[in-house]
Amino acid sequence: MKRTSLTTGLCLALGCAALVFGGTSASAGEFSAFAGTTFILVPVPDTSPQQYTHTVDGVVQVSPLGACTVHFDLLVKPTSNAKRPYTVEGTQTITTADGKSSVTSSVEGYLSSNPANAGFLGIHYKLTFIGGTGQLARAHGKTQLSGFAALAITPGFIDSPGNTNVYPPDADLIAPPSGDLTGKACWMMTGDLMWHGAD
Repeated sequence: MKRTSLTTGLCLALGCAALVFGGTSASAGEFSAFAGTTFILVPVPDTSPQQYTHTVDGVVQVSPLGACTVHFDLLVKPTSNAKRPYTVEGTQTITTADGKSSVTSSVEGYLSSNPANAGFLGIHYKLTFIGGTGQLARAHGKTQLSGFAALAITPGFIDSPGNTNVYPPDADLIAPPSGDLTGKACWMMTGDLMWHGAD
């Protein structure tokens, strides 16, 4: 009986491990991702100080998921802190290359200014996985995201008379008073991600 119980227990343990990360090792709970993305900032009407919707799309290499796509729906709000001029909140969704599985996170964080790299903003987000689809159903875990972003050339974006910017010289000029802005970002995430397969 003891031998049977031990065998049964071992089989159950191995079965549970196989459910984590679709059969990869239990250590696959360690999550890392590297991405290149493009974004657009759109002014929210009738907000003072001006707020912006912030959509982000791109490709991301995820361990243990492989090549994926990523999409953010965010809201950017200005602050009175010169070193952290904007707060950010919203959601992020990562989708596997075959489109059959995705994982969604809540996002909160801030953008930082960097006088040594004028025109670039630092990205500092904390994410909590709140669910998924397909193989990533019931996903949970937390990650931290860090990187940098820069605006693309914006015709007519002026910081002083006669001087058109390619990138804003400081964080206060992340967006003009009106109109949409686009740009690019590079970032990485580290943390943990667990899931237990589809229902």
